[in-house]
Amino acid sequence: MTPQARLFAKYGRLAGTDLLVADEATLGRNEDNTVVVTSRSTSNHHARIFFDPAEELFYLEDLGSLNGTELDGVPVEGRKKLGRLHIISIAGRHDLIYQGPQLVAARLEKGTQGPPQREPTRVEHQVVPLPPTLGPQPAPESGETPTETPERKPTQVQRQVIPLPAALAPQPPPAKGESEFASKVDSKVDSTVDSEEDKVAVAPHFQLVFTNFEQSRRAELEEGENTVGRSVSVQIQIESPEISRLHAVLKVHGTTVTVRDEGSHNKTYLDGVLVDRETAAKPGAVLRFGTIEARLQRVDE
Repeated sequence: MTPQARLFAKYGRLAGTDLLVADEATLGRNEDNTVVVTSRSTSNHHARIFFDPAEELFYLEDLGSLNGTELDGVPVEGRKKLGRLHIISIAGRHDLIYQGPQLVAARLEKGTQGPPQREPTRVEHQVVPLPPTLGPQPAPESGETPTETPERKPTQVQRQVIPLPAALAPQPPPAKGESEFASKVDSKVDSTVDSEEDKVAVAPHFQLVFTNFEQSRRAELEEGENTVGRSVSVQIQIESPEISRLHAVLKVHGTTVTVRDEGSHNKTYLDGVLVDRETAAKPGAVLRFGTIEARLQRVDE
């Protein structure tokens, strides 16, 4: 009889996943996977866990995913042997706990019923804890009367220049005439005024004007999806601890622009309102990615 391993999650987008793995379990964005991870950072067929009867061991294998698989924080190349207990991370964002056959057998011997085999639950939303500076106050000490923490509502963001706090900047402030943002946004961001010849060649319809830096910086938007985040694989890269690897997506279709958040840690706001679904953005709208602020601007061809 093939030994059984357990795969489960308590937090994040995969919270509630709990299944026994006998022969093989696949993980990815497609519906035909054993565990469906509905995230753009996840590949269609991202990774798999399988039992090798010749060696009588379970293995974890990355299936050539774009954003990788980690085993206890170490990137997986090829396949890795699995032991008693591990943390498996999909695309560096979605964590699962793996229990080997030894722990599963011991659990069953104690009379605890194992998790039932079931179809994976498609989870569309997740609750992401806020950083301590933004989250609720700590629980009152013994003897104190607990008070209810008022709900924090996003405030209307005006078109003002807000300097990036030094504590959040990954590097020291740039010298006069320079900006750290110029080296962190890819070649689509031009820190100088375009010449007439360049405007004809690029002919952007829209651009983002980042305002809370020493100097305003511009990032041109192309037709289709424009990804924003900290990862080197996105179109508009911002290396700030406030920004998630894949933070948000701006979609340009003709004369319309929409914005959606990609499950970022510090959220996305449009004119001070939390973006919880794909939302239309008009020229002049103020977007905020964490604490990084930008204004959507129409550019004539």
